[in-house]
Amino acid sequence: MKDCDMDEKDQSQSATATAASLPDLGLFVELGSQGRKDIARLKEGKGVLAQDIKAAVYQWHQELGIDPAAAVVPVVLLYRRDR
Repeated sequence: MKDCDMDEKDQSQSATATAASLPDLGLFVELGSQGRKDIARLKEGKGVLAQDIKAAVYQWHQELGIDPAAAVVPVVLLYRRDR
């Protein structure tokens, strides 16, 4: 079967198989309590928080010797704590 003949389901399965072969590396950055405006800027990829995340990813690349051109997709979790 040719790649161009594959439907979306088959393509997503092949992408998952490729991602599973990557090493299990992770980076956790605690940004602490943040204001609404800072969070809104972060969602747009702007502001101080976005710069903090970019700096952490850059430092992580340097420490582990990973190629800086390698694609890294940060996943940001936002949550509210009960008072």
